[in-house]
Amino acid sequence: MSYKQVGAKNTMDKLVTDAFKLTYKHTYKAESIEEEAIQTPNGVAGLFYEVAGNAASAKQFFVTDSTRHFCAERCIFTLSRTPTPWRRSPGSSRKTCGTWYKH
Repeated sequence: MSYKQVGAKNTMDKLVTDAFKLTYKHTYKAESIEEEAIQTPNGVAGLFYEVAGNAASAKQFFVTDSTRHFCAERCIFTLSRTPTPWRRSPGSSRKTCGTWYKH
């Protein structure tokens, strides 16, 4: 999971633009990209993306309070004949989640 504090270096516009670009760079492999707005009663908002087709990160989202905090996540799926537990890649802040393949 990626967390950034909103500020002079990481403006809200830059963080949202970066999240959008990261999702839409899958356009060449994706069959479609569906967006769904996230809104909570306490002011947290964001977007959830579902990328269909041959894209590695089929589920992505970002949420923010729009003033101080920005959080983004991309779930990376790999096909395997054996269960792959949730794990952190060495030297990475991104989680990798496995897909359980059923015969």
